[in-house]
Amino acid sequence: MMMVESMYRKFKDNIISKGMITSGDKVLVALSGGADSVCLLYLMKKLGDDIGISVSALHVNHMLRGAESDADEKFCKKLCSSLDIVLTCHRKDVKKYSIDNKMTLEEAGRIVRYKVLSEIDADRIAIAHNMDDNAETFLMNLMRGTGLNGLKGILETSGRLIRPLMIFRKHEIVDFCNREGLDFRTDSSNTDTDFFRNAVRHRLIPVMNELAGKEVVDLIDRTAGLVMADSDFIDEQAMLAFEQCTVEEGNSVVIDNERFSRLHSTIAARVVRKAFMKKEGSLKDFEKKNTDALSDMIRFGKTGDSMDLSSDTYAIVQFGRTILSSRHEQKDYEYDVEIPGTIYIKERNLRLDFDSGVFTDSCKGKEIICLVVPENRYVTVRNRRDGDRFAPAGGNGTKKLKKYFIEHKVPRMNRNKLFLLEIDGKIAYIEGMDKGRDFVPSEGNNCIILKIERGEQDA
Repeated sequence: MMMVESMYRKFKDNIISKGMITSGDKVLVALSGGADSVCLLYLMKKLGDDIGISVSALHVNHMLRGAESDADEKFCKKLCSSLDIVLTCHRKDVKKYSIDNKMTLEEAGRIVRYKVLSEIDADRIAIAHNMDDNAETFLMNLMRGTGLNGLKGILETSGRLIRPLMIFRKHEIVDFCNREGLDFRTDSSNTDTDFFRNAVRHRLIPVMNELAGKEVVDLIDRTAGLVMADSDFIDEQAMLAFEQCTVEEGNSVVIDNERFSRLHSTIAARVVRKAFMKKEGSLKDFEKKNTDALSDMIRFGKTGDSMDLSSDTYAIVQFGRTILSSRHEQKDYEYDVEIPGTIYIKERNLRLDFDSGVFTDSCKGKEIICLVVPENRYVTVRNRRDGDRFAPAGGNGTKKLKKYFIEHKVPRMNRNKLFLLEIDGKIAYIEGMDKGRDFVPSEGNNCIILKIERGEQDA
């Protein structure tokens, strides 16, 4: 068994070597009253006396176990008083929160705790997770289905959060409390295997120990550490790739499709998730199927292809780029065109260069559009208006532009963004889609040559 002093030295060395805490920090300990958090509080108090840190504590009463929850709170107050540590207590109705937000009690409790902790003024917030917790989290994520990030387990440091007990097994912590004569509370719900974590702890891991013929927690912890090192390296490479193939334009994130297509699929998946995270601020509900679908659209999509990514964000392919934007109505815009000449559509951050010439094969290009020049031409660029009609090339008669967009599956939120080239009152071209029937050039025709570029007007 580990002796008390050697455990403290290991605790202290771990914190100092990893820079979790420095002298003068204000450290808040999340205190439930269980063995782990009592041990953490005691060791942190001792460390505070050693290196000069201020230690306080926070207890969140989840109000789930009636008198037992109240007794936990009372115990924490008595413990902190005996150690001369300031304690803050919060009472939160976790059951109501879980019902209102349609989630499990486990998830609701975690969210409520971390929300309270996020509002506390402290340099560091110490959480009492241990090595057994890490192994359980690894297995839980594995059974839910996860990538490398889920198999990293619990992070020792994350922002202000630190978890200095991750180097200890649960039995070491309990032994420490017993040797020091430290009382602690035992949550009666910890044996309820209806809770996922408890089932992993009390049913799955014992079977794994038996099959392996040894304790598996240390092995899982070591595996999680190896996964973390590999995952962190891949993340570094993904961040470099993200910086090379994405830019921000206003509130949108823009991906260069050609550069993205050259990425390894592992890096590409992370770039997609980083792009969504940048736009949305969260990866909630952005699953592997979303990552795969967006990756495929970036690699293989054509101008005008789009998809919904969330209730607020959509992606659209436009001339070799995929744009992640918020769903909002585009304001009306309209610009008169002189030929030759240039206009800048500030609403779209697009520059359109117009010239005239004779149509040949050399006019053809991904972002060059050639159209027949009628006499006495009057040219404008605008977005759609109610009542617009369009005569698409290869068709007969005209149709409402709204119907054309519906037939071509253009999402409603994109329809007001696309620019229209209007010549003498007729729609001659729809951005990224089709020319009007009267404006398709053939060899030797005089034509308008439209070149589409992006960026600020003078860039």
